[in-house]
Amino acid sequence: LAPARTSTPPGRSATQPSLAHMPLVSLPVSAICALSQCVALFSTFFFSAPATVLLPETARFVGRFIWLTFQTNWMLLFYYVLCCAASVFSLPLLDGILIGLFPLAFALAIFLTAAYYALDHFNPEQVLRRATMSKNGYPYIQLSAHLEHGMAAIFIFFFTYS
Repeated sequence: LAPARTSTPPGRSATQPSLAHMPLVSLPVSAICALSQCVALFSTFFFSAPATVLLPETARFVGRFIWLTFQTNWMLLFYYVLCCAASVFSLPLLDGILIGLFPLAFALAIFLTAAYYALDHFNPEQVLRRATMSKNGYPYIQLSAHLEHGMAAIFIFFFTYS
């Protein structure tokens, strides 16, 4: 007679965790990345000028959602929160969705940082605009610009290599 089969695959001890039940990314990494997006959004609301000050006509209908930066930061926060949920609740279906959404999250984060520093940060008109806003009641607008745009790429790399 053949020996009885066990549920543990050959070469693996019964105490080693199965890869099928391991989360994509650990909860602390996902939580730190989600927190980074909270900081970016916090800086948008409390350090930057309101959208109605920067773009009075356009922003009166959609507010801060006029900017791709604001939209992207919310999408990345949502992605990282879903990663936290997948880590806590071990949801294989959610893991599959997150794997499928990862290229989008990665591309958005890299684009947000790269496009800001390549197109906006050193643009003379924007430098003057931020300097003017800094003198007119928004002293932390420079810090806000860095927090809103710069952290996305840093934390997506941290997330990727964890």
